[in-house]
Amino acid sequence: MFMRQSLKVNKFIRLKPHYLVIRNLQKSTQPELEYNETVFFSEQREKQPQRKPFLKNLLLGALDTEVFSLPELQTVDRFKDFEAWLKPIEDYVCSCTEPGKEKLKRNEILSCLKDLDLFRAYISEEHRGLNLSETESLKLIETLGILPWLSTYMVKNVMLPVQLISKYGSEDQKKKYFPKIISGEIVPTICLKEKTNGTNINNIESFATLHDNSWILNGEKSFVVNGVNANLFLVFAQCTMTHIFNPQATSLFLVERDFGGISCTNIYETIGRREVPVCTVNFTDTIIPTTNIIGEPNKAFNIMMEMLKPGIQHITGQSIVILRNFINQLLVDVLEMKHFDREFYQFESVKKVLAEASHSLYTMESMAYLTIKLADLHENQDVEIERTITETYCANKCLNSIQSGLQLLGAQTYLNKSSYINMYHDALAFTTLDTNNLDAYVYVATAFLQYMGKSVFKEVYKQRNVSKHPWYNIFKLYGDAMLRKQKLTDHFHPSLTCSVMYFEASINIVKKSVGLMLQRHGAEIMNKQIALLRITSMLTEIFAMTANLSRSSRSYSLGLRHSDIEKNLAVCVTYEGFQRIKNIATEIEENDVLNGDIYRNQLTDLIYRQRKYPMENPLNRIFT
Repeated sequence: MFMRQSLKVNKFIRLKPHYLVIRNLQKSTQPELEYNETVFFSEQREKQPQRKPFLKNLLLGALDTEVFSLPELQTVDRFKDFEAWLKPIEDYVCSCTEPGKEKLKRNEILSCLKDLDLFRAYISEEHRGLNLSETESLKLIETLGILPWLSTYMVKNVMLPVQLISKYGSEDQKKKYFPKIISGEIVPTICLKEKTNGTNINNIESFATLHDNSWILNGEKSFVVNGVNANLFLVFAQCTMTHIFNPQATSLFLVERDFGGISCTNIYETIGRREVPVCTVNFTDTIIPTTNIIGEPNKAFNIMMEMLKPGIQHITGQSIVILRNFINQLLVDVLEMKHFDREFYQFESVKKVLAEASHSLYTMESMAYLTIKLADLHENQDVEIERTITETYCANKCLNSIQSGLQLLGAQTYLNKSSYINMYHDALAFTTLDTNNLDAYVYVATAFLQYMGKSVFKEVYKQRNVSKHPWYNIFKLYGDAMLRKQKLTDHFHPSLTCSVMYFEASINIVKKSVGLMLQRHGAEIMNKQIALLRITSMLTEIFAMTANLSRSSRSYSLGLRHSDIEKNLAVCVTYEGFQRIKNIATEIEENDVLNGDIYRNQLTDLIYRQRKYPMENPLNRIFT
């Protein structure tokens, strides 16, 4: 087994001999379901104490300038260990996409990656996993994303279920299932949505009843990712027979396919991700041991709400690698094309599309790695807003950039099974199947305002009651005219001074605009979704500026390759973001008539009443 395993792996990738020998020698001396007991990675750097959240404190005068110069997260040894582990995985995934090579089947690819210890990635070291940090996880997802379906599989069928069991499962459950997940014997998936309600938590119809020391589960779960191939289902259900939703009766079960009464129906004909099919899973009198309930019975409602939060779907790395692959492939075709007897790549309009796509990709990378650095550097750091903003921004920019690029190539991109169309479909899944833009935008703004409201509610009350607090509002008026400068230029490379000034001006505009909305709407702002969307848009621009300035300043200071271009990109991002924030602030300062909000509401009310597009055809007349 030792030599066979070594030759099997070495025939498609180049591995260091000592890595192969040690790893396979250990495998050859253990039963089939066991795995390497040696931890390949050095210990992670010890996390620093928790700091106040960055964006949530932005408007409270507590700007954390340490964000602009975060240290390296990994020790040298840890970095080398991770790279040595990742390199053969990367080589193998790249070999699967080589032109002219016979396409490997899904199970063959997963089997080879299992031999490379891929499924150990998210399991803790005490259970003989690798316990990747968030930074390492993002790099891994980018690597696997060369095959888009593979990164989706890793997130949906490994990362999310393992994290759920790790956080809430019992020690016995971890000992039972983690070895089988590592060996590939168990493929878990999460069952959350239902046919009749989607993510409407007030109408869960799946239910479990306790009978003879076992739970009997009945119900139907829809949009289950890879449910056809999964054999361990993490199912949210009601422990009641009344069919009346009760948050205190929600439980989470570990349901093995071998328990019986499980069938997969209605395999959806999706336009992408064919290798990880989405289906409906039916449970009919499925008997579950009482030991297979995660946590305590009737205590899973908060777990379910955690799963429904925006920003936890880990699509950031997937969207980054899809857009990177798209740009690389598009570039090859653009350089070979001619248009009106001219080289196509010389047209300024073509350069603009490619530059904007690259610009978006740079910002996506910057925001992603800044967010995970904040999470990895500090213990239990609150990055929920940053994470949601980054995930939503990456999903949308990936889709929009691909859509713009497709228009350059014309008819060839419209062909069925075109690689470009496949990329477009994969990007489309991020904003439809994986996330909901509206939920994400509203969540960011409400989380931000709830945190901010704890500190400013007294001030907002005084501003909304001018007659009771005239002197406060007079001093407030003059104080706003002399907003305190943060001297942010001290934290960036001197060549970015002009951009940093735009950045600081943008922060002051956001402070003033959010204060105006709170003064105008008070607590009712939580019901003003247009106002919430504007707040999220401004926060997104601020975070994009932060990420780009921090990254470009570091690159320019270290003298990294193309750092002069990075500096120019940061200048462009900052100025454009400043202009967008100014435009949003203008919309906020104007009333509902001038910014058009009232007219849009009137139009949609008419559409709802008519239940169709209500406007008359331009050729219609009321006279003969």
